[in-house]
Amino acid sequence: MTQDGPAQEFDYIKRCNERNIGKILQLDMQSIRIRHELEQKRRGFTMMTRLAETLAHGQGNESIFIAASKRINATLNMQRTVVLLPGKHGTFRAAIASGYSPEEEKTLAAQSMAPDPALLDPEQSVIINGTSPEEHMASLRVALRLPYLVAAPIILNNEAAAILVTGRTVEQPPFMTKLGPGDLETVKTVSAFLAALLAGRRVTEAEERIKIMLDAMPACCVLFDENFRPVDCNAATLLMFAFTDKQEFLNRFHELSPEYQANGRISAEIFIERMQKALAEGQARFDWMHRTLDGEHIPSNIVVVRAKRGDNYILAAYIQDLRERRAMHAEIVQAQMELHVAREKAEKNAQAKSEFLANMSHEFRTPLNAVMGMAHLLNADDLTGKQREYVKNVINSAELLLKIFDGMMDYSAIDAGKLVLDKTVFSPRALIRKIVESTKQQARQKALQLKIQTDPDLPDALLGDPGRLEQILAHLAGNAIKFTDRGSVSIQAKHSTAPSGTVRLDFTVADTGVGMPEELVGKLFTPFTQGDASLTRKHGGTGLGLSVSHRLVSMMGGELHCASVPGKGSSFFFHVFLEQPQARGLEQSPQTAPGAGQAESGTRSLAGMRVLLVEDNDINQMIALELLESEGVAADVAANGIEALEALKSGVYDLALMDIQMPQMDGLTATEKIRSMPEYADFPVIAMTAHASPADREASFKAGMNDHITKPIDPQLLYATLRKWDRRAAF
Repeated sequence: MTQDGPAQEFDYIKRCNERNIGKILQLDMQSIRIRHELEQKRRGFTMMTRLAETLAHGQGNESIFIAASKRINATLNMQRTVVLLPGKHGTFRAAIASGYSPEEEKTLAAQSMAPDPALLDPEQSVIINGTSPEEHMASLRVALRLPYLVAAPIILNNEAAAILVTGRTVEQPPFMTKLGPGDLETVKTVSAFLAALLAGRRVTEAEERIKIMLDAMPACCVLFDENFRPVDCNAATLLMFAFTDKQEFLNRFHELSPEYQANGRISAEIFIERMQKALAEGQARFDWMHRTLDGEHIPSNIVVVRAKRGDNYILAAYIQDLRERRAMHAEIVQAQMELHVAREKAEKNAQAKSEFLANMSHEFRTPLNAVMGMAHLLNADDLTGKQREYVKNVINSAELLLKIFDGMMDYSAIDAGKLVLDKTVFSPRALIRKIVESTKQQARQKALQLKIQTDPDLPDALLGDPGRLEQILAHLAGNAIKFTDRGSVSIQAKHSTAPSGTVRLDFTVADTGVGMPEELVGKLFTPFTQGDASLTRKHGGTGLGLSVSHRLVSMMGGELHCASVPGKGSSFFFHVFLEQPQARGLEQSPQTAPGAGQAESGTRSLAGMRVLLVEDNDINQMIALELLESEGVAADVAANGIEALEALKSGVYDLALMDIQMPQMDGLTATEKIRSMPEYADFPVIAMTAHASPADREASFKAGMNDHITKPIDPQLLYATLRKWDRRAAF
C-alpha cells in the first residue's frame, strides 16, 4: 500500500457517508410527506365523521357548509375556505366564508363570480401553488384573496350544487408543507363526502315529504310488498280501523275482513286474486267489506296501484270508506222520495187549482154573460135617458168586473207557468188602430188629445201574439187616460232589426197626468200593488194589470220600464222581439183577429143566415137568440151535443155556435163527431163558451172547431165572427 492509500481510503469512506446521509435525508423527507398525507387523510376522515354527526342532528345545508369550512381550515392547515353557491345567469356567489374578516366577508357576499369551467367539471379538480402560472384563474384568486388554493365541485344530480375552495395566502407557512397532491385528494374526498351527505339529506327529506303527504291524505293508504304483505300505512288508515299502533295494524291486517265477502266467496281468496291482478295489470278496483276488531262492518271501495321501487314492485291500496257516502245516498234517496211525494202533491194541488180556476171562470162568466147580455138587449130597446144611463152603468161595471177577473186569471196562469204565447201573423199598424178605436171615446170624454206616432216603414206583418200585445198596450193606454185630467196621451211605435233576423218593436205610452214620485215607481210592477193607495181609492184598480203586463213583456223577450215626474206625467216604455214570417216560411199576409180590422165585412148583412145554437143554459139561449134575431139570423137551439148531431141530420145550417160544457155530450166531443161526418168536414163550428183560458182555446181547435169566442158575449165580436165564417159570401 502506498502512502496515499490511507488518504484515498478516507476519501472513499467520506464519499460513501455523504451519499448515505443524502439517501437517509431523502428517505426522511419521503417519510415526512407520507406521514403528512396520512395525517391529512386521517384529519379528513375525522372531519367527515363530525360533519356526518352535524347532519344527523338535523342541521341545514348552510350549517353543514359553515362547519365544513371551519373544520377544513383547522384540520387541513388552511387559512381560508369559501363555499360558492349558484347564483343568477350561471354565476356563483360566496355564500360561506371562513378565515375572513367581517368586512372581507361583506365584500365577498356582494360579488358574483363566473368560475372557470374546470371548477364545474366533476372529473376535475384544481390546485394552484407556487409552480402555477400567475394568470391561471387569476380573477378567482383575486376575488377570493387566495393566491394558493385547492378547489373541487360538489356534484348533485350531475350539476354543481356548490364549489369548495380552500387555500392559503402564503405558499408555505412555517412548519407546513406546500400544497400538493395529498391536499388535492383530501379536498376532493371532502367534496364527494359533502355531496353524498347532501344527496342523502335530500332523500331523507323526500321520504319525510312522502310520509307527510300520505298522512295528510284523507283516504286510507296501505302499502304491500310483492308477496302481498302489508308493510306500511298512513294515519287515516289507523283512524279508520281504530288503531293507535301502526305495527299492530300491519300484524293484524288480515283480521280486518270477515271470513266471507258479500258474494259468498272467502275473503282471503278474493284478496289474493285482486292483488295478483293489480301486480300483473298495474291496477285493480273492487268493492270490499272490512270489519273492525269490534265487529263493525265497513263497506269500502279499493283501488290497488302497482309502483316501481328499485328492482321490485310495491302495491299501494287506496281504501275509501263508503259508510258516509252510503248514509248520504240513503238520505238523498229519502229526500228524493219526499221530493217526489211533495212534487206529486204540488202537481195535484196545481191541477186542483187549475180545475178550480177553470170552474170558477166558467161559473163566473156564465152569470156575467146573462147580466151583460140582458143589458145589451135592454140598451137596444126604447129607453128614457135616465134608463139608458142606468143600463150604460151596468154594462161599464160588468166590463170592469170582467177586466179584473181576467187579470186575476192571467196572473194565476203566468204564476203557474201555464200561459203560452200564440204565434200568429199580424199587422202592427192594424193593432195600433184597434187600440186607438177602443180608447178614443174615453179620451174624448175627458177632452184629452190622443196622439199616435209610428215608423213610416213599420213592418206590415210580424209573427207573435197580437192578443197579448194588444192587452199590454190597451192597459197602458187605459191607465194613461185614467190618470190624466188634462193635456194629452201619446202612443209611439218604432222598430229596429235585431240579431237572428228578429224584429225589435219599441212602444212608448206617455201622458201629462198626475205622475208619481220616484220611490213609488219601483212598486208598480209588484202584484196587487199600486203606487199610491189614494189613487186606488180615486181611480180604482187591483194593482194586477201592470204586473201582468210586465211579465207578458218578459215572456216576449223584452223589458217594461216607467219614468214619472209628479204633476207632469208618466211614460211607460217597453220593447218586445218578434219574428218575421218569411223567416219561418209562413205566409206574410196578416190574419186579422175577429173584431179587428173588419171594416170590409162590417156592413155585410147577416140576414137569412141559419145558425145552430148549441147551448144548455136557458138564459144564455135567450140572450143569444135575441142577439142573432136582431141581425136577421135564424137560429135553432140544441141543448147538448147529442141534440146537435140530430139537428144536423135533419136541418141545413150555415154554421154552429157550440158551447163546451154541456150535459150528456160536451161540445168538444160533438165537434169531433161532426168532423167525422164527410158532409160536414168543412162546416164552420165556433166555440161560444165560458172556458176562456189559452188551454181551452187550444182544446177547441184540436177538437176541430174553427174559432173560439168567450162569454160574456160581445155582440159586435159575435157579429164580426159570424161574418168571418159566413160561407154564403162565396156564392
